[in-house]
Amino acid sequence: MDATIVLWLNDAYRAVFGRADHRDATMIIFGVVALVVGAGSVVWTARRVRAAHGWPVTAGRIVEIRLDLVRGTFDGTPDVGHYQTRIRYEYRVGDATLVGTRVRVGGDVHTSMKSRAEGIVGRYAVGDVVDVRFNPRRPHDACLELDGDAGLAGLAFAALGLVLAVVGLARTIA
Repeated sequence: MDATIVLWLNDAYRAVFGRADHRDATMIIFGVVALVVGAGSVVWTARRVRAAHGWPVTAGRIVEIRLDLVRGTFDGTPDVGHYQTRIRYEYRVGDATLVGTRVRVGGDVHTSMKSRAEGIVGRYAVGDVVDVRFNPRRPHDACLELDGDAGLAGLAFAALGLVLAVVGLARTIA
């Protein structure tokens, strides 16, 4: 952490709590930020799912299905990876033929559980005719399913933020 930020945190923390321990202040600040970002994600996903229930439906056709294992590194150490579903479909809105890739209205599916990812791609086959819901204001914004479980990640992030903020405050008060 930059020394200027640490000094600022120490000064702010001392002004509020009467002593300087930037670790507690950092925990509280990151906790509150995570809580706000996570709660915002949950609200955004819920609104998007609710709006998508009113979107028009058109016929589409599955043109490609893939299940990719995406690996990366964390601190120079290879991670175990996660599975990402890639389902591409074509659909028509008016005279335009569009291509979509979003399965769920809440966002793309990334999971460390292979069986969950296989369950999602297993519902579709290349050539299948599917219902495609699309945003009438932005027809490129489309999905196959209304499940908004992307909000679960936001909920987990908000819960983590709440725990960090509470622990930081408890350490401060003690």
